[in-house]
Amino acid sequence: MKRYQIKSCWLCGFLFVLLCLCIADMTSCAPKDAPNDSLENSSKWWEANEEIQILREYLKIPSVHPNPDYGPCLEFIKRQADSLNLPLKIYYPTPAKKPTIVITLKGSEPHLPSILLNSHMDVVPVFPKNWKYPPFAAEIDDEGRIFARGSQDMKSLGMAYLAAISRLQKKGFQPKRTIHILFVPDEEIGSADGMKAFVKTNDFQALNVGFALDEGHVSNEENFLVFYGEKTIWQPTFRVKGHAGHGSLLLDNTPGEGFTFILRKLMERRQIEVDKVKKGVPIGNVTSINLTKISGGIQTNVIPEEFSATFDIRLSPEDDHQKFEQELKQWIEESGAEIEVTFESKEDKIPVTVLDNSNPFWIAFRDVLTDLNYKFQKQILSGGTDMRFLRILGIPAIGFNPMNYTPLLAHDHNEFIYADKYIKAIDILSKIIVKLTDDQYSHNHVGDQGSCPENHMQRHGNIKVEGVIVANTAREEHGNKNGIIFESNPGWLSSQAMGEDESFERNEGKLREGDKISGTRVIPGCRSAEGINKKRK
Repeated sequence: MKRYQIKSCWLCGFLFVLLCLCIADMTSCAPKDAPNDSLENSSKWWEANEEIQILREYLKIPSVHPNPDYGPCLEFIKRQADSLNLPLKIYYPTPAKKPTIVITLKGSEPHLPSILLNSHMDVVPVFPKNWKYPPFAAEIDDEGRIFARGSQDMKSLGMAYLAAISRLQKKGFQPKRTIHILFVPDEEIGSADGMKAFVKTNDFQALNVGFALDEGHVSNEENFLVFYGEKTIWQPTFRVKGHAGHGSLLLDNTPGEGFTFILRKLMERRQIEVDKVKKGVPIGNVTSINLTKISGGIQTNVIPEEFSATFDIRLSPEDDHQKFEQELKQWIEESGAEIEVTFESKEDKIPVTVLDNSNPFWIAFRDVLTDLNYKFQKQILSGGTDMRFLRILGIPAIGFNPMNYTPLLAHDHNEFIYADKYIKAIDILSKIIVKLTDDQYSHNHVGDQGSCPENHMQRHGNIKVEGVIVANTAREEHGNKNGIIFESNPGWLSSQAMGEDESFERNEGKLREGDKISGTRVIPGCRSAEGINKKRK
């Protein structure tokens, strides 16, 4: 009996081993899933792909602050324009002589307001010791990750625009609207010599921009992020003065008393915003307040005569900016101290881009993502971009980076994007560009050859508007002489739309809430122009 059991066990064991070997052999012969080829094959396509190589070459240019050299960027972009057989113009809007570069693909109907594809050439500083690879080597690892400063913010998007245009050209694409691909300097330090200055020039006005795409964030999940507004940047420095003296005394009105008072008030206000985020309010919809610099003191046993603190404050479009400024003034008064406030940046409230059926460019953009079955979320951007200078002029602008399943590492160590996500992004942008320039929504609904929005009358190419002023944003919010909002069909009336005989500058301060107004309004795709008339309600 025992002998029979031993033979049976041996036979079962032999059959089990044989079965395992067969299964292993079948598995090794099974076909591999195409998207997951071997690392060796994946590496070959990354290194042989021309679009990837162009991007890597651009990423290797160290246009890094505090002293970026834009010369190599300019020469590189010139070569790309030549390869596309497209004209390139260089502008220097300030004495700093930092280049603003415009590549243009002329539309078949160039009178239509154009599409602007914007990106900036500069990148933030790096700390090489904290990087896996040198930050300007644009190395690709075995997972297809391209490591480089600027890979997310935002050199990849600039190259993706050009790659999309290149693909479309090879298919014989001819847009109705002119497309301008813009490369600007100094976005990372406020754009004083970049977009902020360029939009004030006649050269920018000549571009006739009707809609703009600019930077957004990569998404670490399936949903793409679509940014329709951003916070307003205020960066105040509080200089608190008081009695100086020996550290062993208890003097009245030392700078430390007023200093700690103002710090406490701002940090209490910050906590209110932190609590909102904890309750699920998106970071773009709250005001961020952060203490970023402190200075003061000479010696440990000496009470100094001054302390200073600098805050980086990003005001949400949903907040009342005037009310916040009154809070600051009230706290200073309550402190009883001598406090001087100066602003490194104190921007006007930035209007948001309307994302609904009144915006034909949004309809075209949205339809691309919907047709591709892509999910997206509309958000307010927590940081600041060049879009704010366009939106203040009344130009609708969307921030969009078509790369998902990618961790957000802009300004961080080991910033990277995935090679396959970049290729996919080019495909998405190609479809968006076609839709924006030729789509029935953005052309027929607002084009000179099509019809203008309902409740407007087209006459000699101009849009007549009659309604009641809801707000004179130029006088009350922006101080930029560029816009009013109507009750009947909210939108911007820009100084570009005004005739010389009745310029908006002459009307600034005269137009008030409740005024009835008739005249012309800038509508993307419709020519505008004649002056305005007003009467009290």
